[in-house]
Amino acid sequence: MGKLYLVNTAIEDTWPTDGPILFLGEWCRLFNRKNIWSLREQKIVNYHWDDRKKYLKDYHQINSIYEEVLVEMTSQLNQMHNVNYSSKYWRILIGPWLIFFIQIIFDRWTMLKIALKNSEPLICNVLDRDESQFIAQNMLDFGDKAINDDWNEIVFSQLLQAFFSDEIKINFVKLSEQKRSKVSKTSKKISLWSKALRTCSKFSNKFVINDEFFFIDSLMPRVFDLKVQFKLKQLPKVWSHFALPKFEYSKAKRDFNLNLPNNSFYKILKYMIPKHMPLVYIEGYESTSNQVNLINWPNNPKAIITANIAKHDGTNMWIAKKSEERVPLIMIQHGGVYGISLFSSYEDHEIAVSDHWLSWGWSNLNKSKVIPFIQNKHMNNSENYDPNGGALIVGVSTVRYSCQMIAHPIAGQWSSYFQDQIRFVKNLPISIRNFLTVRLMHIDHGVCQKERWQEVIADIDLDDASGPLLPLIEKSRIYISTYNATTFLESLSWNIPTLIFWDVDHNELSKNAKYDFDLLKSVGIFHDTPESAAIHLTEVWDDIDSWWKDKKLQDIREDFCFKYSRKSKDPLSEFVLKIQSLV
Repeated sequence: MGKLYLVNTAIEDTWPTDGPILFLGEWCRLFNRKNIWSLREQKIVNYHWDDRKKYLKDYHQINSIYEEVLVEMTSQLNQMHNVNYSSKYWRILIGPWLIFFIQIIFDRWTMLKIALKNSEPLICNVLDRDESQFIAQNMLDFGDKAINDDWNEIVFSQLLQAFFSDEIKINFVKLSEQKRSKVSKTSKKISLWSKALRTCSKFSNKFVINDEFFFIDSLMPRVFDLKVQFKLKQLPKVWSHFALPKFEYSKAKRDFNLNLPNNSFYKILKYMIPKHMPLVYIEGYESTSNQVNLINWPNNPKAIITANIAKHDGTNMWIAKKSEERVPLIMIQHGGVYGISLFSSYEDHEIAVSDHWLSWGWSNLNKSKVIPFIQNKHMNNSENYDPNGGALIVGVSTVRYSCQMIAHPIAGQWSSYFQDQIRFVKNLPISIRNFLTVRLMHIDHGVCQKERWQEVIADIDLDDASGPLLPLIEKSRIYISTYNATTFLESLSWNIPTLIFWDVDHNELSKNAKYDFDLLKSVGIFHDTPESAAIHLTEVWDDIDSWWKDKKLQDIREDFCFKYSRKSKDPLSEFVLKIQSLV
């Protein structure tokens, strides 16, 4: 019986020089390395969450596991740091990392289990290197690491050695010097905008009032944010997140044992959590807490208002401490997906930690904290379009590894999403295709959007997203949205002719949203196949306005926007009155 090599990532140093390969997932096969992997004898493991019923079932199971682990982490961290905070405090601080880490490890562990059911003996090359350098400093750093090959190679290696060594032969190999130098680069440049915000924040610190409303990352237009503060009768301020130092790894501090069941997936988490918990929560906790205690922010704010509570650990620690003091946390919806997707980890977390959660118009009887309100990004501004212009299709890229559970295409399912875009374009007559511009997502995530388009349709007009979106909309007669996010909510609220299409099997809708999207479908705005969308665009192309300004369509559009992107005639007064009513 021959050798079959299991390959877990796209790091070619771990690939065998010859012989057949079993790729663990589509993430191993980079499109721009097709000339390498396409020549190899290969198989690929079927992705377990291509079964979307399993995906939903696992989502609920993992949420239950997360709640159990959070209780244990509350006990462990209180004891470790000699504090006595509630589970809500720790949910605010470590919750975003913990839920995503559990989801990620469940995914990687499950894929290895499936691969090792293979009837042939398997061999796997893993890299011999210092694992501690891959522990994230903080949540922002974790977000960067979790989507790259190096961090995932470490995770697969740890899981194989600890739990599957009896089932697979493991060889240790060295990473090339050139690639080793790349791995060590973790620093980031700070943008001019970030520097400006920090300068404004330092200035604001000089005029702090201990019982004022505290606005940070509201994601409202800056001028509007300042006007709201002024109308609340306080000196408008611009606050920004504060920087954290780099912390040093301590093996001794990670020698703790979680009191979880010693079986199945819990056993995996007991082993992996101490190895990967970001340093800010363990080694850096005391110094971060001291930094938070000394920061010159309001000591007893009337309320904290934010739209972002998942990435900045220093700010989250401050918010968590204020939550212990019963300061209300008012969260504002910061984009699309909320209330539309069947499930979303971000949505669940934000609602769980907030006291009040202001939506863009939707409500849910099962989520009592959600308060229907107005959208906060564009207020009353409107945009124009050209009835004789082109067609603008906006695409998306996704990370190659699954990193958060949400009703979107994940991991290798992006390939299916991309094929839908190709099917749409190929079903358009040439006379329309020549007017089409495809705007790529500004972050490619290694999926090679440009190269893929050019391979299939060489003369396609591609926009690399280096410039703003609005000028492209203004030159177009129709805006084509291909994924569930913020963009189509904006175009619909601006009353820009909008066509939406996506695979409903990879973009599952909530029960309420499904009804509303069926109404959009009835007037030709929403389509669940690229062919249907292409046929409709062809039918209305020569007279977009007759279709778009139809009374039935406009009534349905307005009702939809009232639920998911509600506007106000006086948003300033509404925001102020709403905030005042919640404290």
